[in-house]
Amino acid sequence: MSRSSDRECARDCGILIGKWIGTIIFTTITAAIVFFVIIKGKDIKIHVTDATLADFNLNTTTNTLYYNLALNITISNPNKHISEDLKRIEARAYYEDKMFDAVTMTPFSLGHKKNYTLSPVFKGQNIVMLGSSELAQYNSDKSSGIYHIAVKLHLRSTEKTSGMYPNTSKSVVKCDFKVPSLSGTISATFQAFKCSLF
Repeated sequence: MSRSSDRECARDCGILIGKWIGTIIFTTITAAIVFFVIIKGKDIKIHVTDATLADFNLNTTTNTLYYNLALNITISNPNKHISEDLKRIEARAYYEDKMFDAVTMTPFSLGHKKNYTLSPVFKGQNIVMLGSSELAQYNSDKSSGIYHIAVKLHLRSTEKTSGMYPNTSKSVVKCDFKVPSLSGTISATFQAFKCSLF
């Protein structure tokens, strides 16, 4: 075989190897885009859409908080190809970073492009120990009739995508919002609040 033939063979082999490498890179990038855009999808969106505070009264002598808080929390699945099975949902209510109640919600499935509304109700009494600055905030909230409440949703969910193994994960979502008391002297309406991963 001549030297020119050897050079032509080397050149052709180099071109072929380059094409293979280019094809592999292109396929890898395309697969990654498909995974993150279609399969991985977007996080579910959670908003506190309504809140009613019928009672929120702290007995400072006994440190007993009497409360009656009802919420509507809307969970939205923005994905076209992914459904969510929420297998455990616990809602924990806080005032000034002190948990005063927790309720476990009924599990449900959230289909593609679907919404679901949770309606937890926190009602009862509990011991809540507030420091001096926290007590000052409570007195300020009581005076205004608008209370700063936080609810954390502890979730265990499974993502389902056609042709893929289900992916189970745990997450905590925090919802901070202001809610007017029905017994307050100032007339105010509740404004929806967006929740975020904690």
